Amino acid sequence: MLAYRYVPGTTFLVEQDVPIPVPGEGEVLLRVEAVGLCHSDLHVLNGALSGTAAGDSPYTLGHEICGSVVGTHASVAGFTPGDRFALVGINPCHSCATCLAGRDNICIGDKFNFGMGRDGGFTEFVLAPAANLVAVPDGVTSAQASICTDAISTPYHAITSMAKVQAHENVVIIGLGGVGMNCFKVAKMHANQVFVSELKQEALDAASAAGATAALPATDLEALLSRPSAPRIDVVIDCVGVPATFQLAQRLAASGGRIVLLGLGSMRLEWNVVENALREVNLLMSMWGTKKDLGEVLELTAFSSSLTSEIDFEIGLLNPFNS
Repeated sequence: MLAYRYVPGTTFLVEQDVPIPVPGEGEVLLRVEAVGLCHSDLHVLNGALSGTAAGDSPYTLGHEICGSVVGTHASVAGFTPGDRFALVGINPCHSCATCLAGRDNICIGDKFNFGMGRDGGFTEFVLAPAANLVAVPDGVTSAQASICTDAISTPYHAITSMAKVQAHENVVIIGLGGVGMNCFKVAKMHANQVFVSELKQEALDAASAAGATAALPATDLEALLSRPSAPRIDVVIDCVGVPATFQLAQRLAASGGRIVLLGLGSMRLEWNVVENALREVNLLMSMWGTKKDLGEVLELTAFSSSLTSEIDFEIGLLNPFNS
């Protein structure tokens, strides 16, 4: 079968012909219906996720996967050929202390994630542990389901599990790329007011049309929120993660507020320790989403036109095998 693979020492996807895998103990073979492209794929190709984080042997990229069942190992029951499932890309082991505590998104088990050390979805068939599959509801397309596995479950986890945004709180989203726009959509479901900052005018216009309290470039938004009458900003989510946006987040967060660093644009950033300690501003890191998050996001997508419309905006980032 055709596969697009990461080969250590290269900075581009390598097209290779590889055997169709055979399910082992506890595994399901899926035909890939759709797979998303993620900025993390670029981190793999440029070497930022090499070694222990993503493996140092060749493998197939692609971690945002939706597929239909082709076959299973004899040890697996309850999967019917043709049924669609989304993969939990983080590939949790479900047996380590972290997984048993319900935090399978940061599993410490001895394994690699799909498309980051373990063969992923930039191919025609993929193997997955049955325990890491979530059924795709009727009404959710395979393309939408693939985006749910990361580009929506990641901001959903950041907002609901890490920041724990409440209905009376005000939120700022910095950066309106794929994850950032979905973060804005999810934030609108939970927060009082949602402000957004972005460089691209078309993204600001889209956020304004979707109901942002204000959608402005960074300088203008900071000026707006510096006014004496401006609302308190309880949560800032940095979906970019570069020095300029991280410093902006620290300036915008109110005393007692929370900052969630969601974007990984830089490997090192500066935290203003004393100033933030005096104001009790808390920094929260957020990684992907849990299996539970993915199930909830898929259900939301089935019933929420707000999320679905934004997934449609992402549709151009899907499956290289669909011409």
